[in-house]
Amino acid sequence: MATEEVFMSVRQYTDEFKAEAIKQVVERGFTVVEVAARIGVPKHTLYGWVQGARKAACTSHAGTPAASDSAEVRRLKAELKRVTEERDILKKAAVGSTGRCNATLGCTDMDNDELWQEWVDLGFPIPRSRMCGSSGGAVSR
Repeated sequence: MATEEVFMSVRQYTDEFKAEAIKQVVERGFTVVEVAARIGVPKHTLYGWVQGARKAACTSHAGTPAASDSAEVRRLKAELKRVTEERDILKKAAVGSTGRCNATLGCTDMDNDELWQEWVDLGFPIPRSRMCGSSGGAVSR
């Protein structure tokens, strides 16, 4: 009985060759089977290369956000802070179309003075008499 020895040859591929094969699958949309048949690489080998490249891409992007992303986050946080401050000022100083103070505001003399000054400082020339109407609870000045 004769025994046959079968030696499997281990082929090594350059990084450029692997990168081009991966590019054809990932960027150009060819299937792994098509590319493997065209370049003469076993489909399982090419599939391993593609999976490794996708894992490497995911881990490199997951750890650190891109510089443009972090700049965008900073810009949005600053805008949110500004808009929130504007909203809070408007909530405190809201005067309805009837000239009455906001119902949530106690409409004391101290509140009126502070709110009027905030509005004037912001560049909204509002007469003091508009801060509270006759039924608002405070005496108009």
